[in-house]
Amino acid sequence: MYGKIVNGVLKEAPQTYTFANGFVVDNFWNDTALLQELGYKEIVRYDVPVDTRFKYIYSYEERDGKIYEHRELDKSEEVISELKNRMVKKTRDDLAIYLEENPLVSSCKGVEEIYTVTLEKQELLTSAIVDFLLEALPLVSQGTSIDEIDIPIRWNAKGKTSEEWTYKEICQLKKEMKEHVAPAVEYQRVLEEKIMKAEGQDVIHNMDLFYNRDKF
Repeated sequence: MYGKIVNGVLKEAPQTYTFANGFVVDNFWNDTALLQELGYKEIVRYDVPVDTRFKYIYSYEERDGKIYEHRELDKSEEVISELKNRMVKKTRDDLAIYLEENPLVSSCKGVEEIYTVTLEKQELLTSAIVDFLLEALPLVSQGTSIDEIDIPIRWNAKGKTSEEWTYKEICQLKKEMKEHVAPAVEYQRVLEEKIMKAEGQDVIHNMDLFYNRDKF
């Protein structure tokens, strides 16, 4: 491959070259003698294979009648910031997958059942408890024990239809769910913090971001 450096930018020799008089040379890039006559020089590529995970900055140097390619990791703030955001998103996506694949097994309703613990399910459970408390507040303010308030709370085990729960039962499920997901959630937070503090593409790409319960 032959080329020229024009204003610091490498211009590779075209496949077809057209002279000022309109004469066209096909397969120009294969005519070594003509290439050299017109000032094109052989390009010596950087001899380390490209790692497609990384973004690079390329520069070129003319030396000994050839053009030598140099390559270094792009350390710009824009590139590093984009990579960090992408890797943080990956840890969050991995957390969501982990929670989906690792439900809670609980007997808080009297019989052992499986309960989904995704972030969405956690939010819905919190919302159900808050709705109950808001409706029960007037009765509690009048002195009624919260455990005696007959306001239905409906929830369901994984793959089953909803059923009525007592406030005590639903709070126990909330507690067990929180304890179940806490290690995985904290692990994601630790990974996110490490990513945001990292400097350089190589450091970030070489981090172990794999989710495994043995790490929690």
